[in-house]
Amino acid sequence: MLASLGTMPELARQLSGLGGCTNPVRLDGRRTEYAVDRTTGEIGRVLHHLDSSSLPAGSLLVRCNNRRATRCAACAEVYRRDTFHLITAGLRGGKGTAEQVGTHPRVFATLTAPSFGPVHNRPFSGRPCRCGARHDNTDPVLGTPLDPDAYDYEAAVLWNAHAGALWRRFSIYLRREIAKRAGLTQRAFRDHARVSFAKVDEYRSRTVEPLRRPRPRYGRAA
Repeated sequence: MLASLGTMPELARQLSGLGGCTNPVRLDGRRTEYAVDRTTGEIGRVLHHLDSSSLPAGSLLVRCNNRRATRCAACAEVYRRDTFHLITAGLRGGKGTAEQVGTHPRVFATLTAPSFGPVHNRPFSGRPCRCGARHDNTDPVLGTPLDPDAYDYEAAVLWNAHAGALWRRFSIYLRREIAKRAGLTQRAFRDHARVSFAKVDEYRSRTVEPLRRPRPRYGRAA
């Protein structure tokens, strides 16, 4: 049908711009660009006009840019590659970053959330879970508490809700501590070094599942 309408080439160009995105966002509306006289501010002739209804797909399609491979493998792969080049340039230079950064000290730090209670998991060693069973990665009990009555749901919710603020405090005090160890004030430290970092959040089922299935705690404020 599209071939008979003669819109196949236009649709192919529109789809090629998505880079393989499997869940594009559909935008509907109109956009008009006018020439404007910089002296008088008077609006002149139309430079460009776009009406989404006139496009082959009936809408303007743009990438979803989701970072999760389970949602869109293509967009997640673009993000993964961009992140790789960004971090690599920060470690050894290139892409606008001086190569001398390769001689700078670096630390690969892993910050792990506190435990709010044991949960069903899949140990890397191949051993069974604490419950005695060997769960596969599709088992719905993964990440759920071994003892729901003893699991600290309140602390888990509060810690995850404030994870952003906790990271901000960490980054502030990190710079303060490094300046202190160097025997410099924070203002003077800025003239000698700069702390740069890339942060990656790793979602784990042991945290997500308890938050999805909280048990009510009677007698406490919500």
